Amino acid sequence: MSAGLGPWLLGLALALEPAGLWAQWRLEEAGGGHRAPGDSVLLSCRGSGFNFGLYVVHWYRQAPGGRPEWVSSISTDSSWNRPAFLPDAFWGDEIQPTRSAVWWPAGITGTLQCTYSSNASYIYVAWYQQCPGGPLQYLLQCQGCGGSYSHTAPFAHRRFSCQADKSSGTLSITGLEQGDSASYYCSLEAPQREAPGGASTTSASSPAASPPACSGGTQALQGGSQ
Repeated sequence: MSAGLGPWLLGLALALEPAGLWAQWRLEEAGGGHRAPGDSVLLSCRGSGFNFGLYVVHWYRQAPGGRPEWVSSISTDSSWNRPAFLPDAFWGDEIQPTRSAVWWPAGITGTLQCTYSSNASYIYVAWYQQCPGGPLQYLLQCQGCGGSYSHTAPFAHRRFSCQADKSSGTLSITGLEQGDSASYYCSLEAPQREAPGGASTTSASSPAASPPACSGGTQALQGGSQ
């Protein structure tokens, strides 16, 4: 979870711990823009369709052409509030993709894997999709150890699945389509507390929605980690 500092643009992505009626949720961000070095900036978000105070809010930043980088996690439950830019030795967690890019023909099943090391009692691995020039799109998450919690975005139920254990997570996409050509990121979360809802398995109950298709020719899946 180390972070290199640099000339970042002030564009941040917001993600929520998933649960419930996903298709009805909305997030609106405000603030940002161009700032001179040394200036301060305030970014805010507003949620609708759910109780904002019940969820953990994750902030990410992304430099042009770079990968998403975790900034902080914020919740009304102070045990979840964590800043970024702390040394790896503090968290004791590392995560890496096993391959930077792969190409597959349409119709087959493609798999991406990330490996990690963590001494946490509970491990969650989440996967995100990013089309060229687009925002992060949450796909699903599964628990690697400490229970069997899982969640999948409604549109991803049909073709996306994941598995995880103490040291690695795998994303599988069946029946690859042209619109699957994108960058995919795995994110490791290792809180020292019980999984939401205990060790039970949960799934979304809202109707499936059509995923945003990426433009492109071949099924080029770009791997990455957060």
